[in-house]
Amino acid sequence: MGTNLTEKRENMKTVYEKLQNRLDAMATGFPKTKSKIEIKILQQLFKENEAEIFLNLTPFLEKPENTALRLNLDIKEVSSILETMAQKGLLFRLRKPDSVSYAAVPFVVGIFEYQVNKLNKEISRDIQKYYDEGFSQSIMAYKHPPMRTIPVDKKLITEWPIAPYEDVEEIFDKQGKIALLNCVCRTWGRLVDNDCNKPLETCFYFGSHADYFVENNVGRTG
Repeated sequence: MGTNLTEKRENMKTVYEKLQNRLDAMATGFPKTKSKIEIKILQQLFKENEAEIFLNLTPFLEKPENTALRLNLDIKEVSSILETMAQKGLLFRLRKPDSVSYAAVPFVVGIFEYQVNKLNKEISRDIQKYYDEGFSQSIMAYKHPPMRTIPVDKKLITEWPIAPYEDVEEIFDKQGKIALLNCVCRTWGRLVDNDCNKPLETCFYFGSHADYFVENNVGRTG
């Protein structure tokens, strides 16, 4: 009886409520709020068919023909939807000379960062409201913070010299592809009247993520 009731409640949820649950189960989460502002954000980002597709993706890269076969859908239709979603910054795309693959990503780090050149005042204010009502508490509640120093079984020292410019150069020299783009947090801040007055074009991405941003005309190479 209890299982049947749970299944019925799940079936009654809208696709956006299911999408919220899906994102909340990933990485940094995407918790519910009393105001349901998170649903409004998702409605601005995703069309219903895009939300349905996202619900059936995994964080592992998959070719569209495999996705279509797994979901018993038309390959051309799935390929078109996935590519549109990649261009909208709703998932990650890895393109190779002979293939292209797609994967689901969290809201942060992922969908939010991918919106850097698409943010407007309305969704930025909604994201600020969501941050204040739920997302900030979700981040702070993590036992292990998403961004943290990881020990490597070596003695920690209380002082650490700032790496010289030459070391930074060496780090960059080892990268095959580098993209420079606007900082999403500073872009968002300006749109909600919380400008830090710092330069915007300050974020670097490397490798396949650099390719993704450049291909989407979000970042640029030197």
